[in-house]
Amino acid sequence: MPLLLFSLIFLLVVLFIAEPLLKGRRKVAPSEETSHLLADKERVYSILKELDADVQTGKISQEDFNRLRTQYMNQAIQLLKKIDDLPKRERSLPLSLEEKMDQLVRDVQMRGKGRNRQ
Repeated sequence: MPLLLFSLIFLLVVLFIAEPLLKGRRKVAPSEETSHLLADKERVYSILKELDADVQTGKISQEDFNRLRTQYMNQAIQLLKKIDDLPKRERSLPLSLEEKMDQLVRDVQMRGKGRNRQ
């Protein structure tokens, strides 16, 4: 009888300790709001990249580029703030993809600063 009681207590302790570890491995599906924010972020980044290419090829004027770039950069900033306010478990993009997107924004910003100096 004592062996059975000891085994039961031991099992309960192991389950209690292992529970947070097991829960941490479960993927949480992003909410609809999170999905929309991440999709909007990708869309805005894509537009910024296209704007950069369009001004380089002469499809749009420098004035239009500056106006549109400012508009979409402000949208990107607002989206990033909203995404940062989300609980961490809902930020479902792989870090490497987020890093690539952030690098793209920095590249666009640097190119825009270089043009403004000319």
